[in-house]
Amino acid sequence: KSDVYSFGVVLLELVTGKRAVDASFGEDRDIVRWVADTIAASYGDNNGKSADHLKPLVDPRLSPSSEEYEAMVRVLNVGLLCTSAFPMNRPPMRKVVELLKDRRDMGFVVPPAQW
Repeated sequence: KSDVYSFGVVLLELVTGKRAVDASFGEDRDIVRWVADTIAASYGDNNGKSADHLKPLVDPRLSPSSEEYEAMVRVLNVGLLCTSAFPMNRPPMRKVVELLKDRRDMGFVVPPAQW
């Protein structure tokens, strides 16, 4: 399960363009906590109806199209699932691959209670 966690961190790094540990996150925060806190802060305002509130998490150098943005939201979702604070909630790598390959809408980011 630790390999799944590490893979999740890599996915979060890919989408955000930030390193796992970055001074911009603040003290005692890594990329997982920063992403989770950023989503939690905007989740209530958004009521889970749109993924637009995730745009600040996407690396600004990427400027994705709407289809690419949906794929990034999928990768962000999978990254968060992989980095769950509870190892038993992390998907096996086989499921991770399936989730990344599946082009159907996953819905929006896992609610903050999952971290």
